[in-house]
Amino acid sequence: MLKTRIITALVLVIGVSFMLVFANDFWWQQLLLLIVFVIGFEWAGFAKKDSSLIKVVWGGAFLTAIFLLDIFLANNIFLDFLFFIPLIIMVFLVVLFQLRKAKSIITNSFGLFLLGILVIYPFYYAMLAIKENFSIAIILISFFAIWAVDIGAYFVGRKFGKTKLALYVSPGKSWEGVFGGVVLSFLVSYLGLYIIQPEINVSYLLLAVILSTIGALSIFGDLFESILKRQVAMKDSSQILPGHGGVLDRLDSLILAMPLFLLIWQWISI
Repeated sequence: MLKTRIITALVLVIGVSFMLVFANDFWWQQLLLLIVFVIGFEWAGFAKKDSSLIKVVWGGAFLTAIFLLDIFLANNIFLDFLFFIPLIIMVFLVVLFQLRKAKSIITNSFGLFLLGILVIYPFYYAMLAIKENFSIAIILISFFAIWAVDIGAYFVGRKFGKTKLALYVSPGKSWEGVFGGVVLSFLVSYLGLYIIQPEINVSYLLLAVILSTIGALSIFGDLFESILKRQVAMKDSSQILPGHGGVLDRLDSLILAMPLFLLIWQWISI
């Protein structure tokens, strides 16, 4: 399983890197719209939709809603505020689910659909904007800051994890794993900044702290998806990615983090 997981991860990294280097903005958007479709397809499972046809309809509805929302919100003065919505929603629901000791929170189909649009749109917009306005190196260092949390938490948690992070949300996660993941994220971020030497108006040390802090917050994205899966007794959002499950299982942390990364890079770039 670990070997399969690593191979899939490498293929994903190479594939995304290829698109970042060679795809223009149009084809990058098409890739993101495809991802949105797949997310909608998988999200239908959280509403207990088992039919493949119904899941395809959900995928199309997600794609259409987010595409139209992007047209409607173009250059809106409140757009930056929307970037905090995934963080606010995910933290609130994770804490609520933990306090309610795993009692279901949102099971209504329309509520789940609306919830999906609210958390996925900022991610979609951020992925478009960061590709258009920043270098490939900056995008990759943002990705690696999150992936480092995932990798560090996985290995440190398996070796030293004893104190449960959120027992009713994700029993396998530990505070020790979180600490290991955040430390690795800080080291990766600082090393990456030292290598690429971006022109920013804060120190690399401070920015590495900020990036790893967002990495720590991104864990709520993982926990949030765990809630949606636990409500319907689902292990993975799908089986599209060998060793990883579904697209949502790979993107849950980035969905929260990328809008925040976009804001940070906009604020600090010279």
